[in-house]
Amino acid sequence: MRFIEDAVRRSLPQAEHQNDRCLLTLARALINGFTPAEKMSAFDQWYKQTGARGLLRQGQSRDTYLAQFLHAVKSAKFPLGQGPMDRVWALACKEPWPPEAAMFESVEAKRIVALCFQLQRLSGGKPWPLACRVLTRYAGMNPTDAARWLSALVGAGILHVAERNTTTRAIRYRYIGTEKMTQAPEPGSTKTRTDKPLP
Repeated sequence: MRFIEDAVRRSLPQAEHQNDRCLLTLARALINGFTPAEKMSAFDQWYKQTGARGLLRQGQSRDTYLAQFLHAVKSAKFPLGQGPMDRVWALACKEPWPPEAAMFESVEAKRIVALCFQLQRLSGGKPWPLACRVLTRYAGMNPTDAARWLSALVGAGILHVAERNTTTRAIRYRYIGTEKMTQAPEPGSTKTRTDKPLP
């Protein structure tokens, strides 16, 4: 039961408009080694605790949330912490900030810049996709703020829109930065950040 409680705790929303992402997080946390009854128990705990936080959407029933959760269970491909974007986010959180992150003061903003830098590095220089819903999942913000941040990075000259979105594909970006990529710290560098990431 402790593992179920941990999965629920890691999946609770912190603000409005995070429930879809959090239900997917819960589903991914329960991919391996949990029975259908245990998954239902986890959902019930999540629903109760989310309601106690006042973060259930008004007019949306328990059954609607349950249907979302069951769909997430069916569609989840990677256990929590083991997906490709999980690894990119981990690099963004632990590697030195790229130089362009100095434009911002908050750790949250620096992490978004670092995420984009790591996506560019791992793409081999090719354009890479970043949907607002994905940024929402990792940065813990609502989709409107995620779209605003990506637009702001384009406006700042840090990102360039290489390919517009379509009905089936997210926008493709390039990280161009305000300094050359060769001046950015290499992964594994011992250079320390001026701002340490949050634990």
